[in-house]
Amino acid sequence: MVTARDLRQALFAPALQAETEDVLGLLETLAVGDVMTRSVLRVRAATSLQDAARLMHERKLGALPVVEGERLIGLLTETDVLRAFQELLGPTNAPAVTP
Repeated sequence: MVTARDLRQALFAPALQAETEDVLGLLETLAVGDVMTRSVLRVRAATSLQDAARLMHERKLGALPVVEGERLIGLLTETDVLRAFQELLGPTNAPAVTP
Protein backbone atom coordinates (compact mmCIF):
# COMPACT_ATOMS: atom_id res chain seq x y z
CA MET A 1 0.00 0.00 0.00
CA VAL A 2 1.30 3.46 -0.86
CA THR A 3 0.11 6.38 1.23
CA ALA A 4 0.69 10.12 1.02
CA ARG A 5 2.96 9.71 4.06
CA ASP A 6 5.05 7.12 2.19
CA LEU A 7 5.47 9.51 -0.72
CA ARG A 8 6.42 12.44 1.52
CA GLN A 9 8.99 10.34 3.36
CA ALA A 10 10.52 9.21 0.07
CA LEU A 11 10.60 12.67 -1.48
CA PHE A 12 12.09 14.37 1.54
CA ALA A 13 14.50 11.64 2.67
CA PRO A 14 17.92 13.26 3.18
CA ALA A 15 19.72 10.50 1.25
CA LEU A 16 17.53 11.02 -1.79
CA GLN A 17 17.67 14.79 -1.55
CA ALA A 18 21.47 14.61 -1.65
CA GLU A 19 21.30 12.56 -4.87
CA THR A 20 19.00 14.82 -6.82
CA GLU A 21 17.30 18.19 -6.57
CA ASP A 22 14.95 17.32 -9.43
CA VAL A 23 11.71 16.04 -7.84
CA LEU A 24 10.27 14.81 -11.14
CA GLY A 25 13.52 13.02 -11.90
CA LEU A 26 13.41 11.43 -8.46
CA LEU A 27 9.84 10.22 -9.02
CA GLU A 28 10.87 8.62 -12.30
CA THR A 29 13.61 6.63 -10.57
CA LEU A 30 11.45 5.30 -7.73
CA ALA A 31 9.25 2.22 -8.04
CA VAL A 32 6.15 1.58 -5.95
CA GLY A 33 8.06 -1.18 -4.15
CA ASP A 34 10.65 1.38 -3.06
CA VAL A 35 8.19 3.48 -1.08
CA MET A 36 5.21 1.29 -0.19
CA THR A 37 4.22 0.21 3.29
CA ARG A 38 4.82 -3.53 3.41
CA SER A 39 3.28 -4.48 6.73
CA VAL A 40 -0.24 -3.09 6.41
CA LEU A 41 -2.60 -3.12 9.35
CA ARG A 42 -5.99 -4.41 8.20
CA VAL A 43 -9.41 -5.33 9.59
CA ARG A 44 -12.08 -7.88 8.77
CA ALA A 45 -15.52 -6.83 7.57
CA ALA A 46 -16.96 -8.09 10.89
CA THR A 47 -14.74 -5.71 12.93
CA SER A 48 -16.89 -3.18 14.78
CA LEU A 49 -16.81 0.38 13.54
CA GLN A 50 -15.87 1.48 17.06
CA ASP A 51 -12.82 -0.81 17.10
CA ALA A 52 -11.76 0.28 13.61
CA ALA A 53 -12.15 3.98 14.50
CA ARG A 54 -10.14 3.50 17.70
CA LEU A 55 -7.40 1.74 15.76
CA MET A 56 -7.30 4.49 13.14
CA HIS A 57 -7.09 7.15 15.85
CA GLU A 58 -4.42 5.37 17.94
CA ARG A 59 -2.22 4.57 14.94
CA LYS A 60 -2.93 7.85 13.12
CA LEU A 61 -4.22 6.03 10.03
CA GLY A 62 -6.28 7.69 7.33
CA ALA A 63 -7.62 4.38 6.06
CA LEU A 64 -7.75 0.67 6.82
CA PRO A 65 -7.90 -2.10 4.24
CA VAL A 66 -10.84 -4.46 4.84
CA VAL A 67 -10.15 -8.12 4.09
CA GLU A 68 -11.88 -11.47 3.95
CA GLY A 69 -9.14 -14.01 4.47
CA GLU A 70 -6.29 -12.69 2.33
CA ARG A 71 -8.59 -10.97 -0.20
CA LEU A 72 -9.02 -7.19 -0.15
CA ILE A 73 -12.72 -6.34 -0.24
CA GLY A 74 -12.65 -2.64 0.57
CA LEU A 75 -11.05 0.33 2.23
CA LEU A 76 -12.44 2.05 5.34
CA THR A 77 -11.50 5.74 5.30
CA GLU A 78 -11.74 8.57 7.82
CA THR A 79 -14.59 9.97 5.74
CA ASP A 80 -16.49 6.67 6.01
CA VAL A 81 -16.12 6.69 9.80
CA LEU A 82 -17.19 10.32 10.13
CA ARG A 83 -20.21 9.72 7.87
CA ALA A 84 -21.26 6.72 9.98
CA PHE A 85 -20.91 8.69 13.22
CA GLN A 86 -22.91 11.57 11.73
CA GLU A 87 -25.70 9.14 10.80
CA LEU A 88 -25.65 7.65 14.32
CA LEU A 89 -25.85 11.10 15.91
CA GLY A 90 -28.77 12.09 13.72
CA PRO A 91 -29.64 15.49 12.32
CA THR A 92 -28.55 18.60 14.17
CA ASN A 93 -30.10 22.02 14.41
CA ALA A 94 -26.76 23.76 14.01
CA PRO A 95 -26.55 26.20 11.10
CA ALA A 96 -24.41 25.23 8.15
CA VAL A 97 -20.91 26.68 8.15
CA THR A 98 -20.22 29.05 5.30
CA PRO A 99 -16.79 30.09 4.04
